[in-house]
Amino acid sequence: MAVRPSLRAGIAKRGVIYLLISAASFGSLVVLIKGAVAAGLNAETALALRFTLAALIWWAILLLRRQRFRVDVRQAARAGGLGAFFYATNALCYYWGTARVSGTIAALAVAAVPVVVAVLAWFLLRERLGRTGWLALALAVVGGIMLAGGPGGRTDVVGLLLLGGAIVLYSLYIVLSTPLSRTLAPSVTTAYVITGAAAFYWLWGGLTGRINLQFAPDGWAIIVAMALIPTVLAIYALLVGTGAVGPSRASIVGSLEPLVGVMLSVLFLGERPGLLQIGGGGLVILAALLVRRERAIAGPKKVTE
Repeated sequence: MAVRPSLRAGIAKRGVIYLLISAASFGSLVVLIKGAVAAGLNAETALALRFTLAALIWWAILLLRRQRFRVDVRQAARAGGLGAFFYATNALCYYWGTARVSGTIAALAVAAVPVVVAVLAWFLLRERLGRTGWLALALAVVGGIMLAGGPGGRTDVVGLLLLGGAIVLYSLYIVLSTPLSRTLAPSVTTAYVITGAAAFYWLWGGLTGRINLQFAPDGWAIIVAMALIPTVLAIYALLVGTGAVGPSRASIVGSLEPLVGVMLSVLFLGERPGLLQIGGGGLVILAALLVRRERAIAGPKKVTE
């Protein structure tokens, strides 16, 4: 039975709204991390609590929706392993990096992920990377160099390296989860990934003695916000929006995430990015759009971020 054009348009419109909510939610992470640092929360404690709460909420959503989540042991172990070794370590590096650099740099650094994903997919999965892709890589490198200058030409090399590590780890997570995404529903995969990430933080934090619950009371509000907004709400809205408009269009709307992060950094952190930063960030975002356009045209095998 054919879907009426008016109904199809309504579904697409609703999908775009969900994607905008997702981009705004993901973009809030930079400000929330800065707030967590100010409240005395170290990375291990903040992330262990964030992902534990998020995992509990996500499993509750699956139960309420009566969605089948029992999977093969190997699939569960693989999804949990991706969450522990790539998603969790990416978030850890991103927290550490964001704590050391300006919110503007941390927010715009995320825009480089599609470019790194394309390069890794070309190297690991032998996916095509055409001239547009190589041009995008060059733009991303130049933009990254401009962005790294920081406000007033100051820079934190360690912070930049940590952000770079976070980008690579998250890109590896996307590429390596591609085969798994063909056999498991995205919502089920997410549940196991978040659970694996939470387990990693408690194990790592326990072994290093970094789990510390003696932080300012307002830190709990930040933790709840981190679990609800840039985790559960962001991922849920992304999945719903992508299902409505398709991954290609969803990736374009997702390009707004770093811009939201910059706007929130200006509004809540009082930052004033310089012209060099703005230009560099613009080049990185342009590079991401070029890569997404090329991959959409070529029709590569792709997993939603």
